[in-house]
Amino acid sequence: MSVEAGRMRRLIEDLLSLTRIELNEHVRPSGKVSLETIVREAFAVLSPLAQIDQISLELTDAPGLSPSSASATS
Repeated sequence: MSVEAGRMRRLIEDLLSLTRIELNEHVRPSGKVSLETIVREAFAVLSPLAQIDQISLELTDAPGLSPSSASATS
């Protein structure tokens, strides 16, 4: 019984965790984001895929690129 009770406790904790995630899913983003960071992360993710297709990607700096307000539109 102790084992089953522990299993049920973990199941309930997982369900509560999923509920918290779903509650935050529809929260509008706020604050500032670094566009440079987003572009660099996208470049890092896409570069290996581009190489597979023999596509050359080049990342150049954009001087004066300032943080942008994070917002969502519907």
